[in-house]
Amino acid sequence: MGTEKHLKLTGSSEVSWKDAIVKTIEGASKTVDYLTSVTVLEQKARIDGNKIVEYFATIDLGFNIDSSRGWFILKPINTNKEYQTYVDKKSPNSPILKNCFNSFWVGGLICVIGQIILEICKYRGLELEMSYTIVSIFLIFVSAFLTSLNLFNKIGKFAGAGSLVPITGFANSIVSPSIEYKSEGYVMGVGAKMFTVAGPVLVYGISTSIIVGLCYLIFMGI
Repeated sequence: MGTEKHLKLTGSSEVSWKDAIVKTIEGASKTVDYLTSVTVLEQKARIDGNKIVEYFATIDLGFNIDSSRGWFILKPINTNKEYQTYVDKKSPNSPILKNCFNSFWVGGLICVIGQIILEICKYRGLELEMSYTIVSIFLIFVSAFLTSLNLFNKIGKFAGAGSLVPITGFANSIVSPSIEYKSEGYVMGVGAKMFTVAGPVLVYGISTSIIVGLCYLIFMGI
């Protein structure tokens, strides 16, 4: 005779409540066997302006435990080998060649767009330094604009690291937390959280540049 146990889980989706529920069940099925029932406990959403930008669903998930077969929630993983075996078993196969190809051509396309803008600026008679500045401003603006429309994340899911050409990825890392925490206010929300992702990049980037500069000064200045 089996015994039914229950888990309370919350999932999210940018598409719909139904999609949030389905994703939550699919995620639970990777670690829990013999799922039997689901009850929707709560549905809510995050709103930006007058649009729903993220859906949340809290569900009660039932699963069977058969005393003759033992417990089917994951047992503790005691060794690195057991953990790696579990990861290999549960992780979906990643299409490496496809992902690399998408990353390559999307990243290349971004660079080509930047080069085209640079050539237009040079054709218009602008100085090279000013042309570089215009290219940077354009790419930052487009990245921030696409992030605000929730399109940059979709491009990122498709292209992976290819969409994170330093300047576009940096713009996205600033704008995303600003949008997410806007409801907490412009000071404690936007101001305090906008560097949540980019902060470490700035700290380590600036620190590294200082160290490299000092090394250059010491060894090349002699």
